[in-house]
Amino acid sequence: MDKTIILKYLNYIGRWLGFGLTALSFWYIYSILKSTTISFPDNSTFEYLFLILFFVFANSLAPFIATCNWKLLLEFIGNKKIRYKDACDIYIKSNIAKYLPGNVLQYAGRNIIGKKYGWTNTQLFASSILEIICALFVPFLILASFYIFKLWWIPKSFNLSFRSGFDLAYYVILSVGILCLIFFIYKKDLIIEWLIKIKIVFPLFLTKKFAKLIFKTINLSLLNFFINGVIFFLIAHCLNVSLKYSDFINISCGLTLASYSVIFTPGVPGGIGVKESISTALILNYGYSSGEIASVLIACRIFSILGDISAYFIIMLARYSNSK
Repeated sequence: MDKTIILKYLNYIGRWLGFGLTALSFWYIYSILKSTTISFPDNSTFEYLFLILFFVFANSLAPFIATCNWKLLLEFIGNKKIRYKDACDIYIKSNIAKYLPGNVLQYAGRNIIGKKYGWTNTQLFASSILEIICALFVPFLILASFYIFKLWWIPKSFNLSFRSGFDLAYYVILSVGILCLIFFIYKKDLIIEWLIKIKIVFPLFLTKKFAKLIFKTINLSLLNFFINGVIFFLIAHCLNVSLKYSDFINISCGLTLASYSVIFTPGVPGGIGVKESISTALILNYGYSSGEIASVLIACRIFSILGDISAYFIIMLARYSNSK
């Protein structure tokens, strides 16, 4: 059978698997919420409008922070500077495509828009790959640090088969190994070409410049970590959901751990539903009601989507203003 046809079948299966996971996640959330009564505070219309605008604005910061991170990676790969304004135009405009089926079109969008600013497909593709690698390892370093220094408490009720860090590493390495083997079988020539290129650029990853890049990336991830935690707690307060401040790190770590679902379920648009299901399953172990946590997470998702949309319109408005 032709390799192209096989890859098309794998892509088809992955897409429908993503749809299936999304459907199951929505069913899980619905089964929790159908027996949950959500109480809203007795505020005036003006206060509700203010809160909505505030949370939309707060969530619109995330794409701009992500742009800072991607800008650093692109400059490292391309060994030249890019204006933050131009980086926003590339990243934020294409970021909205992550909500389309497949959850990969944002990367294609960066290549299409980035070429207009003089960047090559190779540089843009490499920056996206490096971004995914950092998205895998930097949050892991943060979570591991919080756990090692006993800032993140993992309750015994987690009941995960891979509770042990060694078991988790084993399953991750095994899964990645199988995927790499399949990819190598059907894309052998392409991988050999990549390895030759990696051999040429590998010394770059042993420089002070790369060390500084990782340090900045970790700081941006920490900033995002705390912003997400604060937003979650504020929304919970607005929905009359009582959270213990002592659980701030625990809940924020749970949210960060659940965000891996966006990477490992590429067929799910923006990780919608899957991330909320995993977050609920993790956070309820700290003694909270699953219905209340799910309602807060759904509100967070709604404001996150509105934040991405508002960031997109901010960039479009800025571009329109500059064109006058």
